[in-house]
Amino acid sequence: MTSIGWVVRDSLDVFAAFVALGLTFTAISLTASPVEVRVGTLRPLSTIPIHELELIGAGVALSLVLMIGLRKLDLSSLLLSSSFIVFLDLDHLPSALGIAQPIRPAHSLVFLAVLLIILTFFFKKPAKVRLTVVASFFGHLAVDTGTFPLLAPLSYGYYSLASVDLGLFTFAALTALAAGYLGRGQGSLLNPESHTRGAEDSTFALQRLIRSRPRLRTKA
Repeated sequence: MTSIGWVVRDSLDVFAAFVALGLTFTAISLTASPVEVRVGTLRPLSTIPIHELELIGAGVALSLVLMIGLRKLDLSSLLLSSSFIVFLDLDHLPSALGIAQPIRPAHSLVFLAVLLIILTFFFKKPAKVRLTVVASFFGHLAVDTGTFPLLAPLSYGYYSLASVDLGLFTFAALTALAAGYLGRGQGSLLNPESHTRGAEDSTFALQRLIRSRPRLRTKA
């Protein structure tokens, strides 16, 4: 399997947890939130492509910072940080469908805490993966505008972070740098075991080839 194939395979559980939890928080918000806080609306369609490009740019920037800490180019870090920073906006789905919802229900510190618990205790992901998730989350908050329910679904009080957006992105960059530093000596950001798989597969293939060759008979 190619290196890209390993990255995609290793990332499936992380992305599945991220997407499933984001949609779960969104679904909870439709039933647990007071009606008066369901004021979330979809931004004008003409501004969505620009905003998504801003998020992707922030994700790429964070992955480059991570690779500085890692001291090498790494496809998995680019995929993870760029995808997470964009997919956090899946919590806008009800608004896109015309359903009243709270503003950004997954842009919540509670969401981040639950996701880290899942990645730590269920998927056993190393610290560098968890720090990349943290960096992507705060990088997204730094790029976004407006208000956020930082304690949803425990509380749907809204907070503005406009005055600290630079500080948030600085924190995200430092967290990405730490993730890269912790990832030194390991081949894949998502799965530290994966960098040995290619060599192991080649070794097993060679062993099978040797065993399959007919042995020469020696004369008595």
